[in-house]
Amino acid sequence: RMFRSDMRSRLWFTYRSGLQAITPGGVTTDAGWGCMLRSAQMMFAQAMVVHSMGREWRLPPEVSYEALPDAYKSILSVFADRPDAPLSIHNIARAGEEVGKKAGQWLGPNTVCAAMQRLCE
Repeated sequence: RMFRSDMRSRLWFTYRSGLQAITPGGVTTDAGWGCMLRSAQMMFAQAMVVHSMGREWRLPPEVSYEALPDAYKSILSVFADRPDAPLSIHNIARAGEEVGKKAGQWLGPNTVCAAMQRLCE
C-alpha cells in the first residue's frame, strides 16, 4: 500500500506532441529526443515537492486538480508545456541551444544540467 502511495505521488512528465512550437523551426513534439529533459524536469520537480511540502507528503487518492494544495499546483505550473513556464520543455530546449544543442537533438545529462542551471540563475 505504501509503495503505491509513493508511486502515485511522484510527478511524471512524459513525451508529448502537438505542443506550441518549441522553436522557430516548428518542433512541436519532444518524442524521440526529450527523454533527458523530461527526466531532469521530474527530478527537479520532486526535489521541489520535498522541499516545499515535506518528505512525507503524498498525493491524496482520487483528488481533483482543484483540490490539490496550492503549493503543489504552483510546482506543476513551473513545468507546464508552455513557453512562459520557467522550466518548460520550451525553455529547457532554448537553454540547451545556448550550450550548443538544437531542439530536436538529444541532450546528455551534463548538457541538461547546464541548461537547467542557466534557467535557475
